[in-house]
Amino acid sequence: MNIAHIVDVNHLGNGITAVVHELSHAQKAMGNNVLVLNIHEKAEDIEGFVRCTDSDRFPAYIEEFKPDIVVFHGVFYVKIKSMAKEIVRRGIPYLVELHGAYSRENYKKNKLKKWLFRHVFFDYVLNRSQGLIFLNDSERNNFAINTGSMPTYILPNGCRENNDSRLGELDDSGVINFLYLSRIDLNHKGLDILVDAIKLLVSRGALDKVKFSFYGPGHDDDVKQFKASITGLDSYVKFHGPVYKDQKAKVLGQSDIFILTSRYEGFPMSILEALSYGCPCLVSKGTNVADIIIGHDAGWVVKDLCVQNVADTIIRSVADYRSRAETLRANAMTASREYNWDRIASKSIEIYNIILKNYNYAKA
Repeated sequence: MNIAHIVDVNHLGNGITAVVHELSHAQKAMGNNVLVLNIHEKAEDIEGFVRCTDSDRFPAYIEEFKPDIVVFHGVFYVKIKSMAKEIVRRGIPYLVELHGAYSRENYKKNKLKKWLFRHVFFDYVLNRSQGLIFLNDSERNNFAINTGSMPTYILPNGCRENNDSRLGELDDSGVINFLYLSRIDLNHKGLDILVDAIKLLVSRGALDKVKFSFYGPGHDDDVKQFKASITGLDSYVKFHGPVYKDQKAKVLGQSDIFILTSRYEGFPMSILEALSYGCPCLVSKGTNVADIIIGHDAGWVVKDLCVQNVADTIIRSVADYRSRAETLRANAMTASREYNWDRIASKSIEIYNIILKNYNYAKA
């Protein structure tokens, strides 16, 4: 099968970048021909991605590659409409993989701008697609647009299996190292609530031998606000900026508990990566992975997102981890194996085959 993925990403730290990079490699390993076109005008060079910043070149790429199916990843780029027109003109079916776009919570941010984008660009693309791909049922149920009878499919994110033997070695210092590794966004990621919860625990003297390390990229204003919010917490909190590849692996391997208290997410790959490194996870319900964490006894879920609940869950997780770290770490790795990229790629091909069968039947 010839599969074309269309993305609009500018760096390796983008979640869609990581997903499409891993998925395309796994699909190639299955014997498929895969083309990833990156249309971002200021994109960095990304391994396996072909830069297509000139809209006039897009038809040539499609003509040369002759995809059986096209997948648009994300929706917030104006070129998506002209590209969809070109694909429809050539009689090629396409899917839209949303990656959390247009969730009800997400839609509230810049609502007028997103409403205009939807009616000028996205409705055309949506109405002519062969279906939508969601990361899980929570994302599908939380979609802000009525899909009517349009086919929808579930394809979760994945992670690489980690067979590092050092994962069984626990820190003898007694310090519990919490890790936050995601974009720096105070509202979206719930960092405002998390920092206030840490401050509450510090004021109560409840963080003996507990440290928090924050890693991630962010817009300058967001990073500035976050740094200001952790002023005075130097003994407990450190912000290190973004890390990638080997540095990120090292950070994950040295951490005890991964923490993410987002107000909303699609299916955060950071949690899957953390689980693969044996890090049990403390998460909010908004991360959309509560069922995985609870079902595998691989961490803790904040009941309702507020300062007191986050603080209480941190204390509970520290006590729990100190009493049964090895079990929690083993459970985390077991949970991650259900989402290895080979399985996800196989599921994607099943979905594409359904689309192609229905599309060809409708044309006959």
